[in-house]
This record gives sequence, structure tokens and C-alpha cells, in this order.
Amino acid sequence: MKEKLFKVWDKFFVLSVFPTILIAIPSFLFVGIVLYDKSYPKAIEVLAYGISAYALVVCITGIVRIGIILRQFVQDLSIWKLFSSDVRFRTKIMMVPGLVINSIYVISNIALGVINHATWFIYLGMYYLYLVIAKMQLLQNLVVRKDTTDYIMEYRKYRNCGISLLFLNQILVAESIYIVYKNQNYYYQGWLIYAMAAVTFYNLTMAIINAVRFRKFNSPVLSAVKAINLTTAMVTMLALETAMISQFGGAENEDFRRSMVSMTAGVVCCIEFWIGIYMIRKGNKNLRRLKTAPVSKE
Repeated sequence: MKEKLFKVWDKFFVLSVFPTILIAIPSFLFVGIVLYDKSYPKAIEVLAYGISAYALVVCITGIVRIGIILRQFVQDLSIWKLFSSDVRFRTKIMMVPGLVINSIYVISNIALGVINHATWFIYLGMYYLYLVIAKMQLLQNLVVRKDTTDYIMEYRKYRNCGISLLFLNQILVAESIYIVYKNQNYYYQGWLIYAMAAVTFYNLTMAIINAVRFRKFNSPVLSAVKAINLTTAMVTMLALETAMISQFGGAENEDFRRSMVSMTAGVVCCIEFWIGIYMIRKGNKNLRRLKTAPVSKE
């Protein structure tokens, strides 16, 4: 019984390309004319709706079959096989959109700093530029399709990333003191603040996702990328908070702005400092262990 039903379904609703087009175009034109001109009898309207519903089902089955064919075509590609089987290669590809968004953020902040003669924008753009370059270098050195990982190289990269974060933290501390005591702030014109808010929440979301995703890969390089993502998200949150308080808080809330920015900047700087110290200590510890017992892995 089921086989007969499936045969009837395939015969009437699963059609080839030419019959599908031959049915769909006139049916949709017919129902469009009926909807536009309300003078047609009720029976004609019912007929138009019925034919268009049948044409819609035929189109949906055709789209589904096209999707199945395209999926099979993509799965047969060697690049897809590599993407689906190699977690490190997949991770590198998945992080490209984040690098593009962060690069746009760098360019926009430097451009706004030059146009508005705002030093703080330029500092932030250069800060992010260094983070983007560091992330690109880490991903470039991420081994793809290799049975054995060079953990000594990866932990050196991991430790060097921690050292870089300590250096950047000093710059961030100086910039935070500058914007607090010099009463500097961000100001994004018009819709730009909403775009920056979208970038901020994107960075925060990806930092959380990557923090969960990278735990199972046992890769010091990916752990370093996770630390950079977290740092990026925190600094973006600080910049967004400063801009939103400045634009929506009102001039009478200057003391409130100073207090909030000081507190947030202090928390961000402390967390970044702790991350840098942790990465340096963990990197040195594992490098010593691997040099004395190179067979073992963490």
C-alpha cells in the first residue's frame, strides 16, 4: 500500500524540470491575476488557488531534489572531505569570517581616528591590528592533516602569545588611564554605534563558542587563539560601554561615566594580565616537560 502511495506521489508531485516550469509559471500568473482583479466568480478563485497550491507543492519537491543533488555534489568535492574530516582545517576556515570582521573594525577605528583627530580611536585600531596579526600567524602555523603535532613549536607560540598579551596589557592600561583622566571618550556617528554593538556581541559570542569548541582539540595554538578571542571581546566591550555612556548617558553623568569606565577597564586589564601570566607559566612548564620527556603529550 505504501509503495503504491509513493508511486502516485512521485507520478503527480515529483516532476522533471520542464513539466515543473510548465505548470508553475501559468499557475502563479493565474492566481496573481485573480488576486489582482476581484471581479472573477468564486469558482474561478477556488480553481486558481487549487492550481497554485499544486504548483507550489511541485516547486517545493523540485527545490528539495535540487538541494539533494547540490549537497551530493559538494560532498564529493575533495575540499569538503577535508573540511568534514580534519577538525584543524575546519577550524581555520570557520575563523575566517571573524578575521574579516575584526579587520573591518581595525580599519574603521583608524579611519575615524584620522578623520576626527581622535588619538584614542587610532590606539584602539592599532591594538586590534596587532591582535588580528597575532591570530593570523597562529592560524597559519596550525598544522593541518598531520598525524603528529609539534607540541614544542605550538607551546612556544602559546607562550609568546602570553608575552604579547602582557605587552598589550600595558598599552591598554595606559590608554584606559588616558580616557579616564583626560575625559576622552568614543563617539560613533549615527548608525555606526549599532554596527559596533553588533561587532561587539559577535566577538563575545564567538569567544564563548571557541572557548567550548577548542577544549577538545588538545592544541596549544588553538588555546592561544581562544585567549586572543577573549581579549578582543573584552576590549570591544570596554569601547562600546564608553561610547554608549557618552552618547546616551548625557553630559551630567560625567562622574558616572568615569566610575563605570574605570571599573570596567580595571577588570579587563586584570583579566588580560592574568591570562598572559597563565599562558607564560603553562607554556614554560609544558616546554620543560616535553624537552625531558618528548614522547608524552598534554
